[in-house]
Amino acid sequence: MQLDEFLKILGTLTALVTAIFALKNLYKWLFPIHIQPGVHLSFVSNDEDEIYATITNRSNEPLYITSCSARGTYSLLRILKTHILNPLTKPRLYRNIRFAGASYDMLGNESQKIEPSQPIQLKHELVNHPLSAMHAPFFIVEVKLSSGRVLISKKSPTPGRWKTLGSARNA
Repeated sequence: MQLDEFLKILGTLTALVTAIFALKNLYKWLFPIHIQPGVHLSFVSNDEDEIYATITNRSNEPLYITSCSARGTYSLLRILKTHILNPLTKPRLYRNIRFAGASYDMLGNESQKIEPSQPIQLKHELVNHPLSAMHAPFFIVEVKLSSGRVLISKKSPTPGRWKTLGSARNA
């Protein structure tokens, strides 16, 4: 009787450990990279502000990044409010409701290889020009892998001074 109970407990523990490892591998498969967006504000007159992204490969195999860009975005409440107020918006315009106009490329035309557990930092300098202004209250970083998957970071707040880049107030 005691051996029977011991085998049941041992079987339950084995099933639990197997389930934990299976969930961990599923998570790595669903989210193979971790994207940490950030900003670097320069208070020196000859230096420019930067948007950067630290990208870390979580998977066990090397990955190739084909594009990486930062985009201004809005809060979920504002996006939903816009959809409710404009219910007949064409589906091809949904990205215009979610994102602000400008996109800031961080990678260029070449692809970047990331080894397992390797972090890389990609950045884009914002010049003091009105076309570099980011009017959205948040920004996200979109990363496209060579497999075609697009992964998006969490929202980060946009510094207030980026809304007035190139204006007389910011000169």
